[in-house]
Amino acid sequence: GILMELDDIISGEGDPSPLNAVPPHPLQKYFGPDITEITGKTIESFLCSSSVGSKLEKLSAGFLTLTENHLLYYSTIGNIRHQIVLIDVLGMTKVATRSIEIIQGDATFTFTGFSSIYSRDLLFDMVNILRTKGYPALMDWVQKMKFMKEDAQVHQAFPQASSEERVINYFSTPNGRLYITNFDNVYFLSNAMAQKGKEMISLKNVIDIQKIPGMILGSSIDITTTEKKHSFKIVGLYAEPCFKYLCQVWENCKKKPRIFGEPLHKIVEREGGQYIPRLLDELVSHIREKSMASQGIFRISASKSQLDQLEYLIDEGNAIDWNSYGDPHLAPGILKKMFRVLPDAIFTEEFYQCFLSVHASKECLTESELIVKYRSLIKLLPAIHRQVGEYIIRFLGEVASHSKENDMDASNLAIVWAPLLFRTPEDASYNIKEAGSTIGLVHVFITHHDAIFNHA
Repeated sequence: GILMELDDIISGEGDPSPLNAVPPHPLQKYFGPDITEITGKTIESFLCSSSVGSKLEKLSAGFLTLTENHLLYYSTIGNIRHQIVLIDVLGMTKVATRSIEIIQGDATFTFTGFSSIYSRDLLFDMVNILRTKGYPALMDWVQKMKFMKEDAQVHQAFPQASSEERVINYFSTPNGRLYITNFDNVYFLSNAMAQKGKEMISLKNVIDIQKIPGMILGSSIDITTTEKKHSFKIVGLYAEPCFKYLCQVWENCKKKPRIFGEPLHKIVEREGGQYIPRLLDELVSHIREKSMASQGIFRISASKSQLDQLEYLIDEGNAIDWNSYGDPHLAPGILKKMFRVLPDAIFTEEFYQCFLSVHASKECLTESELIVKYRSLIKLLPAIHRQVGEYIIRFLGEVASHSKENDMDASNLAIVWAPLLFRTPEDASYNIKEAGSTIGLVHVFITHHDAIFNHA
């Protein structure tokens, strides 16, 4: 019910700000030039009639305007004006079908004849939130209510979306809609008339956004990620607002001091230049205490929506109480994700072929000679990669030592972790033999970590 009114009251497609819902009302004309300084920001206006006490002043409609700290009523017929200070309101109740009664001091104001019961209820809820929780809380509520229907559509079509993810804006295309969320994601969902389809784009992976002018159906918005280019036709006049809004959200996304997807040296520099990233140490400590004996640790996946939610919370700077999560595979899942999205793998693309070459010569070398060569290569890595590499390999050795409880020996751990610690260079094609070699490398590192990472 209320959502129907919100469609009329709050701004539509292409306008992310609920404060721009309606043109400013001429309050100065009816209440004087200084009224906006007294009342604060204008939020919304409703068509209705008013009365004081039992006397209906005019049957013709006036406007009841809600501002940051006032309710202002004016009608051009009869020159009727009421100014109600919200902090002075003693009580407010719904009366009749489409009326609200407000008590301020000795006066009782009744506003009636709202366009619908939903308008009346909407105003009632907005005033209550404003009086009890303040303006920022009201804006949060408006934002959530504004896109409640769209939130439901996104979560139904994309089960992997986090439960905390919310639509903050959407735009129409000839074939469906683009939804932008507070998790810096863009979702496309085709409409019933188009061929069924859906796409999800993380703005963290976007490298370019362009607007390509079109002839008839509007412009094309091209979003290029590290994996592919996505093109969407935006109808009519919404192309320019859509392009500008996407660029704004993308720029804000790039400016965020993230953990996931950031180079290791930037993370530790931002955190004060310590030995390893705090999140890595925090996760390892929790896993060591709570999850070491968990069956299939690092092999069994946690809920993707929960992992995405945690990633968002961490990147937003929130402290995580890992003990409040019952799933023992969540912290291991976040740890894997942290390594998976590094711009360069721990054992770096630069030295990828060098490690493979040493591994390929294992039949011609003794174990001690092989270890010396591995150690020499590791010394060539950037300092932060050496430190984090040693830290995680030694920890995987600890996990393997509990394989009787968790069923994850060095071989199983190597299968899971090889793609996270080694990455094929971008200009090289995927090679099954090389994948087997990286698994062998990680297995050797785990089983001989003391010798390989011996600093003597």
